[in-house]
Amino acid sequence: MLPIQTAEHMMREYPETSVFEWHPHSQNLIPEDRTGEAALDTPEFRRAAFNRACETGLNPLGYWLGLNPFYISESSKREDIPWRAYEVPPLLPRVELEDPVFLENINPYGNTPLFKIRNGNVSRVLKVFVSRTSPEWWNGNTSTFDPQLSLQLYRAEKDAYAHLRHSGACDAGVVPQCFGWLQLSREVASQLSTQFKLYWELADADEDLPYALLLEHFADAVQISVQNVTFPMAEKALRALYVVHKSYVQHGDISRRNILLLPDGRIIWIDFDASRCASSPELRRQDLWDEMRRTWGLFYQSLLPGARIGFSNPLY
Repeated sequence: MLPIQTAEHMMREYPETSVFEWHPHSQNLIPEDRTGEAALDTPEFRRAAFNRACETGLNPLGYWLGLNPFYISESSKREDIPWRAYEVPPLLPRVELEDPVFLENINPYGNTPLFKIRNGNVSRVLKVFVSRTSPEWWNGNTSTFDPQLSLQLYRAEKDAYAHLRHSGACDAGVVPQCFGWLQLSREVASQLSTQFKLYWELADADEDLPYALLLEHFADAVQISVQNVTFPMAEKALRALYVVHKSYVQHGDISRRNILLLPDGRIIWIDFDASRCASSPELRRQDLWDEMRRTWGLFYQSLLPGARIGFSNPLY
C-alpha cells in the first residue's frame, strides 16, 4: 500500500499538483458524509449543544468531522519554495457599456457599490470602486473611507481576474466571468448617483472618475449558510477554490458571504478585491495552502457542525 502523503509534502507541490489527485488521498481530506448520524440526534442533545455554543461562541461539535488535514509545521511555513509553472497573464481588457440600463443597487450598505445592469440585452454586475464620497456617506461616517484603499482593492481584483481568465477558472464556472474593466464617464457616474441616491463626490479631473469591473450576473444565487450547507457542497467549494489557487490567486477573504450557491448546484467564489496573485512577491505557496486549511475549517469545523445543531458562528 502506498503511504499517505504528508501535508508538508503536498504543500511543496501545491498548487501545481492538486491535493485531490494524490493517491492515496491525504487522510480526512474529504470527510465522509455523516448526515445520517446527525439525523439520530435527540432534541435535548441539539438544544444542549446549541446553548453551549451560544455561551462560549464555540460549537462543542467543532471536531465532529475530525482533524484538519492541511496543518503544516512552523518550519514548513517559513520555507522559500519558488513557483514552478507560473506565467504572467495578459492584462484584463478594457470594455465599454452598451446602452446600459441600471436596474438595482445590489450592495446598498457596502463601501464597494454593486449594480445589476442591463448591458445591451444581457444582465451584468457592475462593481464600482469609488474614490470620493461626501460627508453624508451611507453610514454617516467617512473616517474609515480611504480613497487610496479603494484604488488598491480595484487593482487587486483587476489583477486577480486577469489571472482567473487566463487560467480558465472563469470558463470553468467556479468564479464569475469578468468581461473587463472600465472607467465610468461623468454622465454614467452622475446617473448612478442620482438614481440610487448615492453620496459620491465626482472628481474634478476625468482621469480620477470611478473605475469599475463588468462581471457575470447570477440570478437567484444565495449565500452559503448553516441552513443550506451540505457535505457535497463543502467538497465542491474546496475543489472550486483549488481551481482559483491553480490560477496562482489567493482569494484573501474566506467567508461564507463570498461563496454563492446557484440553482443548478454550482458553487461560485466571488469578491476578489482582497486577493493576491503570484505577480506579487509577497505571495507564497504556503499562503495558498493556509487558505485551503481555513476553508476546510469553515465547512467541516463550522458550517456543517453548525448545521447539525442550528448554530451559526457570527465570525463566518
